[in-house]
Amino acid sequence: MRISQRPIISIEKKTIDKYLETLVLLFFVLLIAIPFYFYSSLPETIPIHFNAHGEADGYSSKALIWLLPIIGILTHFLFKWLNKRPHILNYPVKITEENAKKQYSLALRIMRIIDLLTLMLFSNIVYQIYAISINEVNQNTPWYPILYILLIFFALGVYLYLARKKE
Repeated sequence: MRISQRPIISIEKKTIDKYLETLVLLFFVLLIAIPFYFYSSLPETIPIHFNAHGEADGYSSKALIWLLPIIGILTHFLFKWLNKRPHILNYPVKITEENAKKQYSLALRIMRIIDLLTLMLFSNIVYQIYAISINEVNQNTPWYPILYILLIFFALGVYLYLARKKE
């Protein structure tokens, strides 16, 4: 079925979806609040890149602390926009009248999960940059980004399994 022929239906949020949206909102606010709260206490030069051992090896102006929040905001609003249009997404199965509700619900949930994990990752990185900048800690914890990326791939794998699973 072509995208233009897919059913356009309203998907009711389950309790888990409401919890996910609450957590997304919390981390969205946190991602913006961290640089607002700590910006004045940052030195003029902050670390922006870390090697595999978590040691800073690239520096820039403190204004760059806003880069991840801006990317996070744009990504979040892209997910919000797509959540209102599940019929335009790509799916691992053919969308029919019979399976549209299940497929759309799964796709919307995975987008909420990925949105949450992305906001959590960005919030953690921004806080780590702040903590290292003011010498609260002397190095980054390099396994955090790897953990979040692995969680995103795990969530995608679960989604693909559930989307292809027969009723």
